[in-house]
Amino acid sequence: EEALKTALHEYRDSLDERALRRLVTHWSMVERWGERHNLTAIRDPERAAWVHYRDSIEPLRVTRTGPWADMGSGAGFPGLPMAILHPETSVTLIEPRRKRASFLKTVVAELELPHVRVLESRSNEPAPSLFGAVVTRATFSNAADLKQLLEWCEPGGQVIALRSEPTGALGSRVYSYDVQHERRVMEVWVRPTLAAGQGLPNLRS
Repeated sequence: EEALKTALHEYRDSLDERALRRLVTHWSMVERWGERHNLTAIRDPERAAWVHYRDSIEPLRVTRTGPWADMGSGAGFPGLPMAILHPETSVTLIEPRRKRASFLKTVVAELELPHVRVLESRSNEPAPSLFGAVVTRATFSNAADLKQLLEWCEPGGQVIALRSEPTGALGSRVYSYDVQHERRVMEVWVRPTLAAGQGLPNLRS
């Protein structure tokens, strides 16, 4: 608990007691389910507070507009920490692997997060709805795959990728930050807005 308070000190205005309890409960569930479902290699709570939780809320610096989607959510990073700090924002955790999706559903029910849902799906499947932002963390290595996530965004919506290095692709904006003295980058693409009467472009062309 103290490790989370320290790691998330910049966001202390959003970190009330209920949010802190939810974060602690989430981590305890990650630990319990971790070995069976290969959720994380990190076991040290202090390290996790920074590498998982502090890293996960970096997108809040550039987006405030929901709904949000977490593509390839895995153990719930970054989507669950974002949802816990902004509990009124609709968040969809998208995970293709059934066991991990089941874990996420269990966590959402345990934490009583009514605005969070879990979708068992893949990025190349049709989006059930469009989002203000799609976030992803260490899921896609190819810039083209990241840009395809714009198909899940509403016009003006963002794809936000948390990475160790930028892809080097044109059309993105890169923000650098540090997590425990380790350099990280947040790479952002924006879906073009539409002129009146214009349909959504096919981004696969």
